[in-house]
Amino acid sequence: MNISLTPELEKYIYEKLHGGFYSSVSEIIREALRTMLQRDSSYHARHQLNLAIEQGLDDLNKGNKISGEEMLKKFNKKIDKFELKE
Repeated sequence: MNISLTPELEKYIYEKLHGGFYSSVSEIIREALRTMLQRDSSYHARHQLNLAIEQGLDDLNKGNKISGEEMLKKFNKKIDKFELKE
């Protein structure tokens, strides 16, 4: 695979390479891609969390709510079921 880089990016890669932390350009590119994958995964998780928060707020605005005590009971039941599976 061949890639084209701007002179600035090429300079940055060679600075990293000569800094001694990486042993090859390929290693630097792989690290950059792993970082991108982690960032994308984090973005997706945040997006899902925001959707769940919006749904919860919509439920609250519609009057669909339970007490903290009831929520704790439901949460503990889920934990118990999870622990039984292990």
